[in-house]
Amino acid sequence: MLHPSRGLLILEAKDWRLDTIQQASRGDWSIVPDGVPKSVSNPIEQARHQALQVVDALKRDPQLIQHEGKWKGMLTFPWSYCVVFTRITRKQFDAAGLGSAIEPNCVVCSDEMLEDAEPESFQGRLWDMFPVLMRGTLSLP
Repeated sequence: MLHPSRGLLILEAKDWRLDTIQQASRGDWSIVPDGVPKSVSNPIEQARHQALQVVDALKRDPQLIQHEGKWKGMLTFPWSYCVVFTRITRKQFDAAGLGSAIEPNCVVCSDEMLEDAEPESFQGRLWDMFPVLMRGTLSLP
């Protein structure tokens, strides 16, 4: 997602159901998609990896980096990443203890993005994923 005054947010979407996840830790997760056991990196680490690749690519554009000061060489706008569980509700996320594997504020759950979800609450959840120290906006060019 790209917002001119907020920045870039990389979303790692997972269509897993709660019963797909056998074990979750800050490192690897054991999942059983389609009945086949599999070990994968924590989804937040997957999101971080993808975000860093995007940021590195964007830094190649001189219009998008700071040219002086403390943040020289860094992007001129904020960026962040999160995980979206399209088939796990916040209640399921909390009850399963997944918050011990991924910071709850870095996750969007299925029930938080339905049509009946409060738009301001959803938007606030997304904006809260950006580090407070990162500031800057994108201009049209």
